[in-house]
Amino acid sequence: YVTDPVLVDTDLGGEPDTEVLFGRNPLDPADDLAGDADGDGIPNNDEPGFGTDYLNPDTDGDGLIDGDEVFVYGTDPLSTDTDGDGLGDGDEVFIFGTDPTNPDTDGGGVPDGYEVNVLGTDPLNPADDADDFDLDGLTNAEELNVYGTDPVNPDTDGDGLIDGIDEVFFFGTDPTNPDTDGDGLLDGFDEVFFFGTDPLNPDTDGDGLLDGWDEVFTYGTDPLNPDTDGDGIIDGDEVFFHGTDPNNGDTDGDGLSDFDEIFIVGTNPNNPDTDGDGLSDFEEVVIEGTSPFNPDTDGDGLVDVEEVYGWGTDPLNPDTDGDGLEDGEE
Repeated sequence: YVTDPVLVDTDLGGEPDTEVLFGRNPLDPADDLAGDADGDGIPNNDEPGFGTDYLNPDTDGDGLIDGDEVFVYGTDPLSTDTDGDGLGDGDEVFIFGTDPTNPDTDGGGVPDGYEVNVLGTDPLNPADDADDFDLDGLTNAEELNVYGTDPVNPDTDGDGLIDGIDEVFFFGTDPTNPDTDGDGLLDGFDEVFFFGTDPLNPDTDGDGLLDGWDEVFTYGTDPLNPDTDGDGIIDGDEVFFHGTDPNNGDTDGDGLSDFDEIFIVGTNPNNPDTDGDGLSDFEEVVIEGTSPFNPDTDGDGLVDVEEVYGWGTDPLNPDTDGDGLEDGEE
């Protein structure tokens, strides 16, 4: 540059010719610190304070010059969408007429950008925020601000129930959670329409087993019947306390029901021959009258099964023939 050796500031822009050391033209007053090189309305020496580029009139490229953002609209010259509503600051001012510092210009409850880009409604008209775009029974504003549902999807969580009509107003389920009670079954498709279980109660029949995870998917029991096999013991007790089969009233197949074994006779419902004498518990209790807990009921030295099926002696009489010798001695 050919500067005036007499003048400290050749271009009279307010900054010494040493401005050349900072990349500025000592012959152009517009780029001096006191000038406005980019013509955005912010002096060069003030632009660093705003973080803006003194050589770029629209630092963030949103369509508004930096000076207008700072002094006119109150927007952020470093952010293209000051209010975060999904519309660029410049578009709000020049296209839609919305407030670039207010995400919901009409105060209807739906952000400006959502109205324009998703719903196609008027961001300057609060009345259309009360519309129900997806016809699920909830207004657009309610979906976004109250329930967290999708205003353009009538079944936000995909569980088979309509967000408003079904979930909110009829069943009381969570329209953003496909399994409100956490039992492993979808609120609509599974609980309401297929199994008939309560989508708000993980154990509809109160048997101690979860409707889905336990009854349907693990044990195959009926989530609407607390005693699936009808043996008098609720399904949960069979599974967790007795170890019996909730789908079989006689788990060990000995002829005595699980209920009878546990609560009346006291035998093992998981062992058909509790005392191991070769006679089933049913044979001992119902047919022979022997003790299902003692393999030699009469104590004569012969196990019950030998007496019944081997010697033909009486398992209840230690001396069947009355000759003074016990059956086992004979």
